Amino acid sequence: MSVVGVIFMALMKMSSEEFGRSSYGIIILFGAIISAGFFNVYSRKISGLFTPVEITYVMTFSGAVVFNGISIAMHLIRGDSFEIFYTPP
Repeated sequence: MSVVGVIFMALMKMSSEEFGRSSYGIIILFGAIISAGFFNVYSRKISGLFTPVEITYVMTFSGAVVFNGISIAMHLIRGDSFEIFYTPP
């Protein structure tokens, strides 16, 4: 149902010339919908095997690893310094 709603909103909101410019955003939006679907299915399956605290810990830890990895990769690609990681505020 949510996929149909997103398609409807995307097609009604833009003309044919705007579609090329915002197609990247639509692809990301569909990725978010697919990710949410997988999350709902698999969270129900593992909720019987693990406690909510264990699930929250793993989700938080994996998010920290992934997003810090992305940040470090972006710093390496841009050639920025890593002062933000070790300089106190």
